[in-house]
Parts: sequence; structure tokens; C-alpha cells
Amino acid sequence: MNTLLKHSISVNLSQEAKLRRAWLSPGQAKFIATIDQLGHGAVLPVTHPERYELPRLGAVNAFAFRPFVEDSPSQEIAIADEHGVRRIELESSVEFKAIMLPRCNAVSYSSCGRFLATGSSKGHVRVFDLRGDSPKDRFEHSCSKSPIASLAFNAAGDQLFICTQSGELLCAELDDESKGPFKYTSQFDIRVQNQDIYALAAHSSAPLIAFGGSSNLVHLVETRRKRLYSVATGVGSIVKAIDCLDNSNQFVFIGSAAAEIWGLSSNGLKKESEFQITAGTKVLCAKQYGDTLMLVTQ
Repeated sequence: MNTLLKHSISVNLSQEAKLRRAWLSPGQAKFIATIDQLGHGAVLPVTHPERYELPRLGAVNAFAFRPFVEDSPSQEIAIADEHGVRRIELESSVEFKAIMLPRCNAVSYSSCGRFLATGSSKGHVRVFDLRGDSPKDRFEHSCSKSPIASLAFNAAGDQLFICTQSGELLCAELDDESKGPFKYTSQFDIRVQNQDIYALAAHSSAPLIAFGGSSNLVHLVETRRKRLYSVATGVGSIVKAIDCLDNSNQFVFIGSAAAEIWGLSSNGLKKESEFQITAGTKVLCAKQYGDTLMLVTQ
């Protein structure tokens, strides 16, 4: 069993609409962002709903919560849709000027909150520097003919990992930490065959990337050595979401049948623990808060 996590709790979202994906806010479980089967997005307060008047969002492709930064203690969320990216401070309901981008379907913040990456259904990736009054372009590249499925920055915030739906894992690196821009790294090109990719996560403290999608196979990459590990899980026929566990070389893989924790050791990938799902219930996402793993279910 995984000794890191002493508890696991579930928050059940009993809504009329069937949900497809969910995201939990960082730091503390204050907000949950959801997308239902029709593509409609919503942001829900986990507790004290009377404190927040949250916006109606319409059709949404993806969400990302910004890590807390000193100059902005309010929780910010990025909302990707067919027209671009909206950024909203949830506690104050302040909405920043939208970044207009066609067919944006993936979005991610760097761990320091400085950079925002976007990916389109046409394989186009852009990175914006959020310092100052308006976002500044730091990277723009047509990475693939395949849609961008997911984006994730490494722990240091100087590498952006780009996963396409067709199974390519690509990388862009920050050329100069003080100025930018990012540059496409053609030497980093990892591909998996016969699997559509839906989920990608970078570890918060180790040079590890995990991704998965349209089968029970998951893949973990040691980014410094560019070594790929693949293993079949028992989470179900689709890997829908992935999150890392702090202070360990472990990831949580979420599927329709179970949630499993896998870790990397000298002998390769090893399953550390498993959370079985009650029949008729599905796990939408998981996130670690201290020694507790929170599962969001419906």
C-alpha cells in the first residue's frame, strides 16, 4: 500500500447532467470545475456556495486552475473554448481580457503561475507571459497536424510538454528565464502507437511525465534520460485523468472502473495502491491535499 496517503475521501457530484471531466483547485479543495457530456462548463464551490456568484460559462473545452502567486492571492481559472481563453478570478469575479485563439482545446499554467500555455485542435501551441498588464507572446509553433490533447509544464516551469491526440509527446524549452521565449526542442519526440491520448501530467518535484488515453495502457517518461515506460493498468478501457503525488515518484491514474497509484522504482513501474469504484459511479478526477487524496465522483 501507499504509505504517503493516510486517507482518501470522495466528493460526489449529484447533478442532473452527466459529467465528462472535472478539475480541483490547488492548495485547498475550494472549487471544482466540470464539463458535462454536452460540453457545458461550470465552476462549483466545494463549500460555502453562498459566498460566490460564479459566472455562467456555456460551451467549454478545458479548464486550468492557476497556482497561487504572491501578487494575486485570489484563485484564478483559465477557460478554453472555441474562441480562445478566458481568465477569471473566482473570489472577486474579476474577468481579464480574453485571449482570442481559434479552436482552443487545451490550457495549462506553469507551477509559478507566470506562463499560460494553450493548444488548439489544429495542433497549434502558444505560450503567454502573464506578468504585467497584458499577456505577452513567448512561444508559437504548429507542433502537429493532430489536435493538442493536453499540456503540462515541468516543476521548474522552464519546459512545456505537449501531447497530441495521436500519441506524440513533444517539448518546448524556455530559452532565457528572464526574457523568454520558449523554443521547440526537436530532439525530444516520443510516440506511442494505436492510442488516442486524452490526459497528461508533469510531476511537481521530479523529472517525470505521465500520459494515457484510449486504452488501459499508461506511459511514464523520465524526461532527463528520455526513457519511456509503459504498463497496462486495471482502471478500465480509458485513462481519463492523471495527477501526480507530491514528494514521491508516483501518479494517480483515473479510469471508469478504478483509480490506481503507480510509482517508478529501479525495477520499473509498480502499482502501489488501488481505489475500487462502486458500480454505477465514476471517478472524474483526483488531487492530493497534504496526506489526503480527494476523489471527485458522480
